[in-house]
Amino acid sequence: MIKRVSWLCAVLVGLGASAANAQQVKDASRAAARDLGYAGVESYQAGDYEAAFGKLDKAYRVLQVPSLGLWSARALVKTNRWVEAAERFRQVAALEVKGGDVGVQEQAKRDAQQELDALLPRLPRLVVRLRGPSTANASVSVDGEAISSALLGEPFPANPGKHVVRGQLDGQEATENVVLAEGESRDVALSFGPASTPAVGTAPAAAPLVTSSPPEPALDAHPSRARAIVGWALLGTGAAGVALGATTGFIAIGKKSDLESSDACRNHSCLPVKQSDVDSYNSLRTVSAIGLYGGAALAAAGLVLVITAPKHTTAPSTAGLSFTLSPSGGSVSGRF
Repeated sequence: MIKRVSWLCAVLVGLGASAANAQQVKDASRAAARDLGYAGVESYQAGDYEAAFGKLDKAYRVLQVPSLGLWSARALVKTNRWVEAAERFRQVAALEVKGGDVGVQEQAKRDAQQELDALLPRLPRLVVRLRGPSTANASVSVDGEAISSALLGEPFPANPGKHVVRGQLDGQEATENVVLAEGESRDVALSFGPASTPAVGTAPAAAPLVTSSPPEPALDAHPSRARAIVGWALLGTGAAGVALGATTGFIAIGKKSDLESSDACRNHSCLPVKQSDVDSYNSLRTVSAIGLYGGAALAAAGLVLVITAPKHTTAPSTAGLSFTLSPSGGSVSGRF
């Protein structure tokens, strides 16, 4: 309670000094500023710093005395507007005090300087750099506020929290989001490419003359060859399947003979002690059937493709020359 009374007294003293030094201010304005000063300090004490700043800032603009400026700067600090608070502290520390309780106002100026000195090391710093072939005409803004080109590449203070850095150049736009913590220094680079429009009077570059040889024909350029290759592949796979089926079939026949001659098996039924042998026989029989029937089907399909593929006879090329025979005659072609 004592602290609250001292705050209010400081504001009231400031108002009295202003009345003595600015006679042009009307009584109604002084009364309104006095009420705002009371309300602003009370809002600050209650923790409503946004409302406190609004009231104290209005009062300070009417009566620029150190006490009101000091408390409005403190409210700015509480709302994370540290850059604005630093400027207000500087302004308060430089105010000239005339009349009123000079001691109280001088103390407010000293407090403003001390709190400014404590705030400056806590201010985050932001460095904006531009990358590209030519960025002289780029415009840069931070949170919508234009940044002088003289400050690019140099650290400048910023409030803690999230910021949007945006740059524009020749129709291009680059944007970076950055979050600054207390005392942090961050570099933000905006990258731009070359100008998208060609210079006036510059003719477009001519397309290079293609002098290389045409590429070799792809496999699908000769459907007969592709069909024959697929046919031989199926034929080979089918033959392998038949071989596998035959091999496993012989093994299965031997396994069945062993089971039939065993005392543990009678009338196509075996005791549990032979269950693993029975399972092995059934697996071999299944593999054999798949290999024989599947391999035969694949081999048959491959054989049909090979037999029905159109014939295309080309003599092997020698030293870049080839000789092709066809019903209409022959031709010689070369590659140099």
